[in-house]
Amino acid sequence: MSLSNTWCWLLPLLAGIISAIIGYYWGKSNSIVTNDCDDWIDKNKSLQTEIDQLRDQLKSCEINSSSLKNKVSQLTENSNNLKIKASKAVADAKSLQLKLDQAPAVDATNTANLASGFVAGAVANTVIDSASEDSNLKYDADAAKAAMGKRIKPDDLTIVEGIGPKISELFHAAGIRTWYKLSQTDPVKLKEILNNGGPRFQVHKPGSWPKQAGMAFKGEWSQLSKWQDEHKGGKE
Repeated sequence: MSLSNTWCWLLPLLAGIISAIIGYYWGKSNSIVTNDCDDWIDKNKSLQTEIDQLRDQLKSCEINSSSLKNKVSQLTENSNNLKIKASKAVADAKSLQLKLDQAPAVDATNTANLASGFVAGAVANTVIDSASEDSNLKYDADAAKAAMGKRIKPDDLTIVEGIGPKISELFHAAGIRTWYKLSQTDPVKLKEILNNGGPRFQVHKPGSWPKQAGMAFKGEWSQLSKWQDEHKGGKE
């Protein structure tokens, strides 16, 4: 084979091989570029999805923030209302405490007035009480029991219609311990003693008490029993 013939078939072969090599690398390069583009597109989509999610989260946070602001505002208003109520409660408590503090002072004043009346009555009527004690020596217990229907103790003030044990104690403290002394005491004075004793004694009306005590002192038991039957509660 001649040299010229060899180049005739060798040159086309070399050209084909070179073309194949160039085509291979060209195709491979395009494939790499395409793959890279797809990756970037996927990454872009992923980032866009994350951005959308972050936007949704931001909107949710804004809504929650607005709701929290409203709650804070409401709590602040409630707190202010509670402060106002607390201030009013403190003022009411102070007012009540002031009234309580003043109450003992009023009671002390009444007690002092009552004690003064007791002392004055006891000093002024010592002689009369002695006379009354002498008169009790003539007390007829049987006659009293027959008329009144029960045994009567001498100078028991509760025999008077309208006088109970507490009022009797009140009068004893004021120096009025006998029927005679009660019969000689002006109803105005008796009312003063009752008023000084406190609200529960102020409702009583002692107008007939001296008269009833006088009957008891004189031993007029039948008259006293009849009078009390006709005047319930000791009211004339």
